Amino acid sequence: MSSLNMFLVVSKKHLALEETPLSELIEMEMRDGILHVNFNAQYLDVTAARYVVSERERQSGGIPVCILVEQMGVTKFSKEARDYLGTEEGQRGVIAMAVIVDNPFKASIVNFFIKVCSLKYQLRLFTRRAEALKWLQKQLQLQED
Repeated sequence: MSSLNMFLVVSKKHLALEETPLSELIEMEMRDGILHVNFNAQYLDVTAARYVVSERERQSGGIPVCILVEQMGVTKFSKEARDYLGTEEGQRGVIAMAVIVDNPFKASIVNFFIKVCSLKYQLRLFTRRAEALKWLQKQLQLQED
């Protein structure tokens, strides 16, 4: 294989990585009335933020939900994404959100997000999944009462 062909093959592989579908970067699944979310992407732009909201609404059937972010790979939000997620449209249908963090850096990213977005729902950080689920179940119960 000539060096030019090798370059083209490598370039195509790189492009494929950059064009990973949002459904692979942001995974969601409803389980026991809670929307479980994994953010596998490191960067969240406004396109991804809009996808998150539309997928959340699709998964929940438009019913307000509690969200458990089990994997938080995002280390940077675009300003447009932060602005959008702070709007009524961006927050519609969220009762509460629990984010599992496993290190201080991830906690600081989430805390920054909380400060720059005027959230209309409760968002709490947890280090243990069981505690996060217990808190979310309580929030669901309070919503139903």
